[in-house]
Amino acid sequence: PKGHPEHFPYKNSQFLKKFKKALEENQINPYSIHSPISSYWSISSLEEELREKALKEIKICIEAASFLGSRIVVIHPGTRNRGSKDNLLSSLESLLKFAESYEITLSIENMPPGILGSKMEELTWMREHLPDSVGFTLDTGHAFMNGNLEEIISLLSTRINHLHIQDTFPGRDEHLIPGEGKIEWDKLFSSLRETGYRGGWILEVREKFNIPFPRLLTNLREVIEKLKGL
Repeated sequence: PKGHPEHFPYKNSQFLKKFKKALEENQINPYSIHSPISSYWSISSLEEELREKALKEIKICIEAASFLGSRIVVIHPGTRNRGSKDNLLSSLESLLKFAESYEITLSIENMPPGILGSKMEELTWMREHLPDSVGFTLDTGHAFMNGNLEEIISLLSTRINHLHIQDTFPGRDEHLIPGEGKIEWDKLFSSLRETGYRGGWILEVREKFNIPFPRLLTNLREVIEKLKGL
């Protein structure tokens, strides 16, 4: 699930109870939840009020993830507003203690161009300064946009504990079904195998309004089988 009130009402206890029941009835494992994102606040915000807002929302989402039985909460390290690596580190120390009490693993997502967590030097700094218990989510589309997809896999290697799978084109964050963009999936999965990756992955694709939803699900199932065979 996407941890944002517009996509997933993680603050609504009644919804969460019904959602959990539906998951259990359909034997669906909610492997991960994407923590709340905003265009103006983040855990690395320079303004303390905005940083505290981000921490509050993410902690609520961690509680929801634990209730649903999720294992991983994915976190954006920044937004297009300026952020501080020191603030990021301080925030993650606070979130890590909170998440551990709920047996939740945190995972930092690599970001699109212009946002903290998009450049190799920023990801290198995070790898060196964050505890080993904090993992990284590889968003294939974001990395492809930045031109550092193979470099990220090499850099983060065994620290990658989650995947957001999406296809795209240079300079665009399209969230397409794999095979519809320019990412070389056989090469990507070969590189991941070399790291020993055995974690889960999420198809993070956008709805296609010109394709009926049942047909879209069928297409996604076909793609999943192809990717599993790479």
